Amino acid sequence: ITDLFFALDLPNGAVITQIEALYKDNSSVFSFQSNSLVNLERRSLNNNSFSNMLGSTGLLLSSTGTSSLVQSSSTNNISYSTIDNDNYFYNLSVLLFVNNANNNWTVNSTNIKFLGVRIHYDTDRLD
Repeated sequence: ITDLFFALDLPNGAVITQIEALYKDNSSVFSFQSNSLVNLERRSLNNNSFSNMLGSTGLLLSSTGTSSLVQSSSTNNISYSTIDNDNYFYNLSVLLFVNNANNNWTVNSTNIKFLGVRIHYDTDRLD
């Protein structure tokens, strides 16, 4: 199991239109389990309340191995999609579970990789 956490800094008023996770699985031994996921959280600056902007299951990742191509999972079903930096801050978390067909827990990172997350958004701001 691997947990990754990132703080997000998006322009105030931007509207998130899509979240896309990118990964590679070119291993016949390892694969991302279907409960691997990406979450996008909106947290209040005033209290401990938060909302998962990608629903209760987040963005699920799945792979079957032996593909040299970059794979992706994406969604445009995003709650609270307008960024409000005056009242909230935003976190991205990634939870990876890796299946192992041979019970050898040394993962060869050249064959199975989480590459990153692409956040698509629109804004009226000119920077």
